[in-house]
Amino acid sequence: MFGGAGTRGGGRSNFGEVFANPFLDMATLATPSSFRNVLYWSEHLYSRFGTYAMAMERVISYFITDIELDHVSDDEEDKWRELLNGPLDTRSVLQSLLRDRAAYGNAFASIIRPFRRFLGCGKCASFWSLNECYNNSTFKFSFSGNCEFRIDCPSCRVGSGYRGPARVKDLESDDEQKIKIKRWSPHQIDIIHHAYSDDCQYIWRIPEEDKRNVRSGRLFDLERTPKGVIEAIRDNKVYRFDQDAIFHMKEPYLSGQLNRGWGLPRILLNFGQVFYVQVLRRANEAIAMDYVIPFRILTPAQRSVGSGGVTSDPLRMFDGGDLRSMLRSVLTARRRDPAGFHVLPFPVEYQMLGAEATKLAPRELLDQANESLLNDVGVPVELYKGTLQLQTAPVALRLFESTWHHVVHDANSFLG
Repeated sequence: MFGGAGTRGGGRSNFGEVFANPFLDMATLATPSSFRNVLYWSEHLYSRFGTYAMAMERVISYFITDIELDHVSDDEEDKWRELLNGPLDTRSVLQSLLRDRAAYGNAFASIIRPFRRFLGCGKCASFWSLNECYNNSTFKFSFSGNCEFRIDCPSCRVGSGYRGPARVKDLESDDEQKIKIKRWSPHQIDIIHHAYSDDCQYIWRIPEEDKRNVRSGRLFDLERTPKGVIEAIRDNKVYRFDQDAIFHMKEPYLSGQLNRGWGLPRILLNFGQVFYVQVLRRANEAIAMDYVIPFRILTPAQRSVGSGGVTSDPLRMFDGGDLRSMLRSVLTARRRDPAGFHVLPFPVEYQMLGAEATKLAPRELLDQANESLLNDVGVPVELYKGTLQLQTAPVALRLFESTWHHVVHDANSFLG
């Protein structure tokens, strides 16, 4: 009888032995099980695996080029280039976004337009800047625990005047030099995904530290926090972005993976190979800790006495503690004065143990594992090492660019 039925443990040989399932390995047991853990794991791995991080940096740098402006006049082109290369620093921001995309599988960004906040009287039509109300004692400004601006109106002279909630008006600044591109942490973002239309709404889970800063009434935060965020903090809720107010880059994934609008980090898709590389690195670390520096030993040597082959053992003549003391004093004197002379009343043997690190370290295995990891994530090893041969460069680069075309698409979509 040839071959048996498959079992849960693996397969059965012709003689009835059961083999372990090769997919039930240690890497599978260590794979994160929740998406939030996936984000933290990918961040940790990207920060620790310099080979992978540098490979991604080289991929990103390869595709980032100068920004082309179409259908604009020369004056408009100069203005846009001054803005894109100046306060927006578009290339650096785009590189950072693509880095987030490579690390987390997701990157989020918004354009932040600066504004000036004004407070108005609840009775008359007077308005003043928040800075003036905060610093001028006439207004008796306060920011209550329920996130409400309160002032005394100096313009209301009739009766008891006005003391109460202020009207808040935010005017966007026309200064283009103050426009910023804000990157959002994936750890703070929630996505509401519609399975049929594939539409998404994006939620910001406001960090507790930011909530405390706003509630404390610090001017720096009150001048810069939008009203919608202040209202969310007041109600202890999350903040929902307006439609098209946030741009989302994400790694592609299979249609059968129900990620609810999220991309999957590329490094987690190759978690098994990453785990294997880490096992080899850990082995190298243990070898380096124990086998690189030799273990040196000094011992009193036996010597021959006379012509009859009789040996003399120094331990019969000296106490063991005295021997150790004399050897330590010699070593101390040697370190203090390497050129000095040292005298001992007995011969000494020197032994060096260990230092087999080069024989034990799995260098070839680690190189092969790193190369496999680079190939698995789509980075040619020759491109990473800078050794791409001229005769194969055109075909290899064309294949490389086709593999990573989604990076170019995401970058162009963000700039558009």
